[in-house]
Amino acid sequence: MSRSVNRLPEEWFEPRTYDITDDRVAWQSVHAGSSISWGLIERVEETRFAFLLWQKGGLPAWDLPLEAMTEAQREELREFVRRRSAPPPASQPAPQGDKPATQPGTGSLRPPAPGER
Repeated sequence: MSRSVNRLPEEWFEPRTYDITDDRVAWQSVHAGSSISWGLIERVEETRFAFLLWQKGGLPAWDLPLEAMTEAQREELREFVRRRSAPPPASQPAPQGDKPATQPGTGSLRPPAPGER
């Protein structure tokens, strides 16, 4: 059996910024951007690495990486989701001492200032 390894383009790993409003979630990098209406989100799940915004109809999930957020930002997002029509996130706390790895395709919100984590 032979296998091939495809490398992702460098642009895949560029930092992203996110804009979360009452109407939509959008991301932007230097080379690309996209947005999705909250009306297309079926559910929101919080994992060890990210908030996952699951699209209706079995389409792929959007990820909002936890690594780039402070705990205050995470709580603000949890509260925002609670206020939305989408069900609140189901938390899955990370085991003690387990540090999330950087995941391909995730970007950054505003990085925490020193001492914010």
